[in-house]
Amino acid sequence: MGKLVYVGGDIMSYGNQLLREKEKEDIRSIGLKVHSPKDDKEINDKSNQSVEDNNHLAEKIFDKDSTGMINSDILIFDVSNTSVGTTAEIGQWAMVHRLLQYTADPYIEMISQKPIFFHSSDLRDTNIPESGYRRSHSYNQYSLGCVYECNPEGIQTWEEILNELQQL
Repeated sequence: MGKLVYVGGDIMSYGNQLLREKEKEDIRSIGLKVHSPKDDKEINDKSNQSVEDNNHLAEKIFDKDSTGMINSDILIFDVSNTSVGTTAEIGQWAMVHRLLQYTADPYIEMISQKPIFFHSSDLRDTNIPESGYRRSHSYNQYSLGCVYECNPEGIQTWEEILNELQQL
């Protein structure tokens, strides 16, 4: 198998978990390995958490997911205004890219070279012009700025991302 791809996105509902599974299958079908926080039973199997484990769960999630992103070769995020954890992850990578403007740190430069892709699974996305308050939905503009900081293509379709992954 090839490079390791981090799949970031909402995993808090059954439907989103099914979508993350489909994404993993699609990525594996083109010969890449997948790291998905959803699969980490130590932090995501809530039925087996002890009180002590639960008291330090936030730190474990931050550590394991951050390590997963750093160890991955490629990052993919499903952009959503409702997935706080994924939004934080995207913000971390935007800051990595922004730091390049202020420092010549070789490690920051190296990790900023990872390809980062963004897609949206929100069914309300449209290219139809909308105005005023009659909009299907919108993205938080700071979060969208983070996306563009990492990838000038912004939010792409899942098919566009798969095509680019095949070329890497």
